[in-house]
Amino acid sequence: MHQLLERYLKKIGIPGVDKLDSKPLSPGLPSEREDFLKWEKILTTKEITTEDLKLFMENRLSNALKTIADPDNSSKKDAKLKAEITIYQALLGIIKSPKVAKEQLEKYLEQLLKQ
Repeated sequence: MHQLLERYLKKIGIPGVDKLDSKPLSPGLPSEREDFLKWEKILTTKEITTEDLKLFMENRLSNALKTIADPDNSSKKDAKLKAEITIYQALLGIIKSPKVAKEQLEKYLEQLLKQ
């Protein structure tokens, strides 16, 4: 449990989440427990990293490449898949370009040091 939520429960004198009311005060409104769990999710969800995006795009690209090979695709579906492939390849290129540039420079400098 997030530290702020623990402190808040302690301040209001509630020993744990299980002691929060699980019934809404009014129809259509969340219960205390639902609110608390929503707050906990907000406070504990990690930020998306570049690596997370890269993995997501690599998976989508892989799926699109597999799907485009299907001879039963309509021309509309093929066009959509080609656009997807182009977009994901471009975005992955942008994400990977600093790493590739760094690796190339390191190799170049290593070669210079060997001469």
